Amino acid sequence: MGLMRLLPRPNTRAHQATEEPTLQRVIVFANQKGGVAKTTTTLNLAVAFKEQGFRVLVIDLDPQGNLTMSQGMNPDSIERSMFDVLVHRLPISEIIHPAEIDVAVSSIDLAGAEPGRLLAELRGLLREAEELARAEREETTGTEEVVGRLRTALARDIIGM
Repeated sequence: MGLMRLLPRPNTRAHQATEEPTLQRVIVFANQKGGVAKTTTTLNLAVAFKEQGFRVLVIDLDPQGNLTMSQGMNPDSIERSMFDVLVHRLPISEIIHPAEIDVAVSSIDLAGAEPGRLLAELRGLLREAEELARAEREETTGTEEVVGRLRTALARDIIGM
């Protein structure tokens, strides 16, 4: 019985046609302490979900950019990142890089950003993403995932303040 859990299951989700809108799920891994496998867990789950036929968008908000690096990109050479989305109000769609999984990339610039300002910008981004998701319900490129992740992150930040 235990071995059956380890064997691959058929990908039935990708082939099921449904007329109802799909339910979006948000998973957030956040911990101030380093070395607790946040990036590893995020990457492994994202790839596993993608292999099961789900659309996946991961948002790298770590200034070290390890999740960004895991997809073959150098955070030091990235021209625009989540910093630009949060501080300069660049549309998030402009910093999503398709790779093994879609990544909203990070850069070291996030380290110098003022936390209060980032929180305010996250709130604004959340409002914009919700409007975009409503307007483009059928053609979203992870926008609803962004909305949910940001909502969860904001709730945790507000509670922690």
